[in-house]
Amino acid sequence: MFKNTKIIILVLITILFLSILFGSAQAEGVVLKFAHGLPTEHPMHIGVELFAKLVKEGTNGEVTVDIFPARQLGGNREMFEGVMAGTIDIIITDNSAPAFIDAPIWRILQAGYVFQNQRHAFLFLHSPAMNPLIEKLEKEAGVTLIETSWYFGVRHLTANKPIYGPDDFKGLKIRVPQVPSFVETLKGMGATPTPIDFAELYTSLKTGVVDGQENPFIHIYISKFYEAQKYLMLTSHLVSNNAVFMNVTKLNSLTSQQQQIIRASIYEAARFQDRMIMDSEQDYLNKLQEEGMEVIEVDIDAFSESVKKHFYKTWFTPEEKEFYEKVEKFTKL
Repeated sequence: MFKNTKIIILVLITILFLSILFGSAQAEGVVLKFAHGLPTEHPMHIGVELFAKLVKEGTNGEVTVDIFPARQLGGNREMFEGVMAGTIDIIITDNSAPAFIDAPIWRILQAGYVFQNQRHAFLFLHSPAMNPLIEKLEKEAGVTLIETSWYFGVRHLTANKPIYGPDDFKGLKIRVPQVPSFVETLKGMGATPTPIDFAELYTSLKTGVVDGQENPFIHIYISKFYEAQKYLMLTSHLVSNNAVFMNVTKLNSLTSQQQQIIRASIYEAARFQDRMIMDSEQDYLNKLQEEGMEVIEVDIDAFSESVKKHFYKTWFTPEEKEFYEKVEKFTKL
């Protein structure tokens, strides 16, 4: 009898301990670590703040988001490796980031003149054509996409000489991010691409380490590249989108309702951020002109044909060629 009483007491103590532990975990809730590379004044960060607000409201505080902007947790590669390892839960980075882990087909999403405009990019990136890539990424890297399109902007070129077509690029070193698709795009345009960290770009332009660079209007303006560059070429060579990557294990640890709230909130925040960028593009172009930059209309067809010829001749694998053509044909559906 005494022995049975002891067992009952031990069971009750265990149940009480587990309930206290579980209740404490519930009270603390889930905190998601969200990293990105841009400063807090950028629309990207404002969009992430909206996401955090929507998630907190939608889950009644059960899930909250801690934001780490401005490369606090590393550059694109480091952040992507962090979300793979689970040390970071969510990141925004360019949508070709899986190419870092030997998934080269993703680099097509950041290749020059692949997308005609943001509508083309948005529709393709939200189409079933993306599903095989995402499923493979989940299986091989433990990472998924909770938003495939987070608009970054249309990229254009700046330099201290006017450039109208591929022949004008000869001998010019143009800074690009350390991303293979950017390097190959600028090669195809006729330039000598020079990978340099963004933090070093302004000084590199001022000191002549590179002759030019390429970025959306907003980045050219807020980084004050107009102080080092005279000409702005409207090359529109890349309709650039980021993507929102999340650790699969972390996502699956949430309830189905919480997962739905996460996905709905990131979609709403992305569209809010997209509108901010799109609505500001003409304004930033005007500001760059006010700062003294001279706008040059270029031969886009010549650049596009030159880039495509380079891709097919020296860069594309058969798999990438097939995927590239799938993107092209998507516009004709």
